[in-house]
Amino acid sequence: MNLVSTLAHNVPPECDFMYTDGVMFNENEDKKAVQAIGEIILNEQKAMMGRQQQSQQGNQLEALQFTILNKQLELLQKQEQLVDKESMKLDLELTKLKARMSF
Repeated sequence: MNLVSTLAHNVPPECDFMYTDGVMFNENEDKKAVQAIGEIILNEQKAMMGRQQQSQQGNQLEALQFTILNKQLELLQKQEQLVDKESMKLDLELTKLKARMSF
């Protein structure tokens, strides 16, 4: 144990075969790494929120399309009723004309 502590104090870190300058205590690189990781996380969150907004907008669009189609169906049913009434009127008029002509 004494040998290890003596070598640690006597051997400069540059002589260590595993030495890489700034790996452990390089504040600039640490700040850059933290900023890069923060940007990656922020971009992922933005992308996730964008997808959620798109899905919400898609759901709203589907709901609006559904209501529009329901309104169009109701309108077509009313138009069909009007056409049926007109047809009945024409049938009654034809019957009336036939009755007049036969007398």
